[in-house]
Amino acid sequence: MKIKLKKNEILWVTISDENHIPRFLITSCKDRSTYFLYSINENGITTKIKQSQDPLKLNECVDNKIKRM
Repeated sequence: MKIKLKKNEILWVTISDENHIPRFLITSCKDRSTYFLYSINENGITTKIKQSQDPLKLNECVDNKIKRM
């Protein structure tokens, strides 16, 4: 699956489910001032869920979403 990222963003983390299918991405803008959390659908299209200046907050959000799956 090819994942489509937004232009001018840096990919930091891809989070996969237990079947090794990518489900979430954490990216940042080029100056690393803002981080973005995206969900990934089965076609590789990303949807922004949340943004923050602290990437750890986004990681906590992913942990909560994975627990609900």
